[in-house]
Amino acid sequence: MYKDLFSPLLQNTTALPAPMLKANKLVVAEVERLVNFQMGALRYYVDIVINQLKAAAQVSDVGGLQEFVKGQVEVANKVRQRVMDDAKALTELGTDFKADLDALAKESAEDLNIKKAA
Repeated sequence: MYKDLFSPLLQNTTALPAPMLKANKLVVAEVERLVNFQMGALRYYVDIVINQLKAAAQVSDVGGLQEFVKGQVEVANKVRQRVMDDAKALTELGTDFKADLDALAKESAEDLNIKKAA
């Protein structure tokens, strides 16, 4: 009597780990994409700062200062556009990840329903 108590639970032991493994792989892939995104953004903004510091260090007279200040508008526009592009890319990363998780949940639910019916 007791030996059959856990047999229904043990028959379906592969059903639980498979979705969990897929979810873990999705999370790892998403973390990798996010880190790559962040490293690229960091590199871009660090390059902007370093270039601005170099340009400021080159200012030696009033004319050079005027040129430097005029260039700040262009730099600000580039940074503004990059921030907007980064926000859009980050939103797309999150949306894609959610879609992948939704698809995995749907697939797992269908698998459980099929196994339950059988």
